[in-house]
Amino acid sequence: MKHIAIIPARAGSKSILNKNLIKLDNKTSITEMAINMALNVRFFDKVILSTDIEFFIDIYERKCQVYKRPASLCEDDTLMKDVVIDVINSLPYDGLKNRQNYIWLLQPTSPFRITKDFHNIRELITREKYSSIISLRNVGSFHPSRMYTQYNDKLYPLKRNNFFNKQDLPDVFIRNGAFYVFNIGEFLEHQTFYMSPSYGYRMSNSRSINIDGPEDLLLAQEYYKKVR
Repeated sequence: MKHIAIIPARAGSKSILNKNLIKLDNKTSITEMAINMALNVRFFDKVILSTDIEFFIDIYERKCQVYKRPASLCEDDTLMKDVVIDVINSLPYDGLKNRQNYIWLLQPTSPFRITKDFHNIRELITREKYSSIISLRNVGSFHPSRMYTQYNDKLYPLKRNNFFNKQDLPDVFIRNGAFYVFNIGEFLEHQTFYMSPSYGYRMSNSRSINIDGPEDLLLAQEYYKKVR
């Protein structure tokens, strides 16, 4: 069984200009942080950067395999599963053709992975043979049982009775974007990152910061100062 890391980093972003070029320490971009982490755990058979950023293509090809993503897969509405399928189908690397191997999708915008996470997840795959592992954080007070929707300016609860005490609500989790790990064969068959049996790998809220907008970036910069 081989483990293959794919790091997606396209140029376009509406929320933050050049998001994948952000540097939390004024030295290293979040994309390079993801590449370095994948290389430093030392068990990936291949680290692949899927990108359309010419700067990355020129600089990072010395560290990993750089695949130039086609423009048609660099749009705002491009699905990440299609980016992964494109890498599998386009690169002439035998490890991607073996349906028993595992892909680790590591998005640069979730930069607070640690080495222990990688080894914990690999052990889970080896021991339990999960089809997929997805990293999560607890939604805490943002529980769906306390939420509403609006239609024609009228308010409707998502749950018929949503006035529960917080301590009485069951734990609910949301994916944090740090890890999507999955069996290649089952992924190609179902074309989804969630496949049963699946495991939810829980991470703390502080390490679950996903840089999607300016407020997330401020949180990430402050957290990075504390842990660097």
